[in-house]
Amino acid sequence: MPDTKNFDAYKATAVASKFAPLYSRFFHADIIRQDRPLLAHYTSLEAVEQILKHHEFWFSNPLFMNDWEEMRFGINQGISLLQRGSYVRDALKTTPRVEAFFNSFGSLYQQLDQKTALDIYVFCLSEHQPTNDDGLLIFDTSKLTFVDGAPMYLCKVEYGTVDQRTATLDSLLRAWVKVAQAAEIPDDMIFVAAHNALSIFQFYALTSKHIGFKEENEWRVIHVGEHDPQKRLENRFLYTLGPQGVEPRLKFIFERNSVGNYPEQGLADLLHKIILGPSVSSPLAKMAFIRMLKSIGRDDYADRVVASTIPLRPAHVGR
Repeated sequence: MPDTKNFDAYKATAVASKFAPLYSRFFHADIIRQDRPLLAHYTSLEAVEQILKHHEFWFSNPLFMNDWEEMRFGINQGISLLQRGSYVRDALKTTPRVEAFFNSFGSLYQQLDQKTALDIYVFCLSEHQPTNDDGLLIFDTSKLTFVDGAPMYLCKVEYGTVDQRTATLDSLLRAWVKVAQAAEIPDDMIFVAAHNALSIFQFYALTSKHIGFKEENEWRVIHVGEHDPQKRLENRFLYTLGPQGVEPRLKFIFERNSVGNYPEQGLADLLHKIILGPSVSSPLAKMAFIRMLKSIGRDDYADRVVASTIPLRPAHVGR
């Protein structure tokens, strides 16, 4: 880790910028600008009511989600490759520099494991169409404006087998080696190389899942606390009480001109449709939903409410 007394922030930023191209695979602004996908958020009617009423989303910490093992896989497999392979030796050449790297990497991983992982949050979306959902919000990404420097990332999840995902991590590490070799990293900046190696593992972990989940066609809005040096969202770090006890959450208030809000649009700009699932899609149910919108002061959304055309699947009772 750097000597805080003699830390050269400008020099560290310059070295870190060399690794910036490695993150392009995780961020999909080009896909959004070209394809403009409609992204869905599946949830309950109770949650839909709260989202529309308060214009706020509750992001989850991935380590408290059902698929938390997916994130652990990306980081742990990356570390395993790093320790077993010759990547660091190829990048930094000498034994003292390799040792300095692993010392920094170990400290950074300990900090992630014991502290900073608490401030990583995701909000899940999907391109998958509903089959029997009671609440579904559709967002139009063609209305999305990207804000430079915002610590929110809209990422498309990629899927693969264990072998495929391990091969991807190997490819990422080989790319990291090339950058480190070309940058000729000074001894006092080795911690920057270590930080970027761990950060790459982290983003891959957040944006990849096993091939068995492929039908989800998932996208994620990701907030990483350490990427918000101005701490504009820190006062939104809250909690809920769930099956695993106290669960860290991020309350994201989606209004124009809110302090620390990303992006700059309000919810009304992005909300394309509200689809009522098969179990609550009768004409009366739709009218009741619109009445609910009026009662919470959101009747301007009434023309966006549509009933699902998918027939309700009958329940089968087993013997």
